[in-house]
Amino acid sequence: MGLLDAFGAVQAQLATTFAGFTPPLKVPKFEVGEVSRAKEGDYPRIVWVPTTEVITKADAQGGDGISNPRPLWKRTVRVEVDVWEKDIPACEVLANHLIAAATDATPGEHRVQAASWNTAAIVQRGTLYTLAVFFDIPFTRELDTTVPFTPGVQTPVIVPQVPTG
Repeated sequence: MGLLDAFGAVQAQLATTFAGFTPPLKVPKFEVGEVSRAKEGDYPRIVWVPTTEVITKADAQGGDGISNPRPLWKRTVRVEVDVWEKDIPACEVLANHLIAAATDATPGEHRVQAASWNTAAIVQRGTLYTLAVFFDIPFTRELDTTVPFTPGVQTPVIVPQVPTG
């Protein structure tokens, strides 16, 4: 799973959660990158801004090599998540839904470290709450290209007879 896969999983979980409310809530607009952070836009809006990474040895070894290759290194990616809403209470509610969705969509692969407020933003931009979230994304070995042995499905091999004279 890559970083954009993690963002997509959280976004899909949040959309599912919002659709389940009566009446359904407006799903925030999602964007990625520093350029998106600077754009004017309506709220609710969430902007994912990857900033730095720390790379360490992988925590665990293992995997079957085919569907789950063995991790080589662990990337701990710091992502600043800008949560834009109309006011402080709305930001708090949206941030809570976001973190709950991240916990459901990427269990054990993220943690929230810190947050900051910007209430001095232009009125049209609303209030900004920035969360520092860390995602653990592994570098892994390549997937095996060999076909696993399936018991009961064997292809007979016919060896031609060769004179040994």
